[in-house]
Amino acid sequence: MTVFSFGYQLYPPGETEKYRPMIKVGLCYRESTAGFQALVDSGSDITISFVEVGNALGIDFSDTRLASEIEGRGMKFLDRIEGLTGSCEAYTAPAKVVFNGREETVVIKWLKQRLDPRNDFPIILGQDSIFSLYDIHFSRRQKKFFLNTEILSK
Repeated sequence: MTVFSFGYQLYPPGETEKYRPMIKVGLCYRESTAGFQALVDSGSDITISFVEVGNALGIDFSDTRLASEIEGRGMKFLDRIEGLTGSCEAYTAPAKVVFNGREETVVIKWLKQRLDPRNDFPIILGQDSIFSLYDIHFSRRQKKFFLNTEILSK
């Protein structure tokens, strides 16, 4: 069995009391890669980031070919997603997410709102990304979370 352990981190920067399950990831689009601290969120069905992060990677959300490609896959290119703080418009586009030495192409919802680095996570890994590669155990008490590659059975 292969189990990887990661410590919870204080987030956002300057925080002194809020420990979060964060992991360093690379976001890749075509030839561009950037590193981020990402929240591992078992309560999120989808992986989300921000349009400005996508733009920095070279995603052109005004590209009609990209919109046609996404719509051709049966997804809405411009969508509305619901969250704890209400609804927000978001573009849909895939990107590669690299974490813990593994790479996964993930459909990301790119939020059409400004990233506030004091309050927002630049990327939130939801059920559709890291959770498809690992079983995850959160231990708030130990301030750690664990990624397990083995399929557990009775």
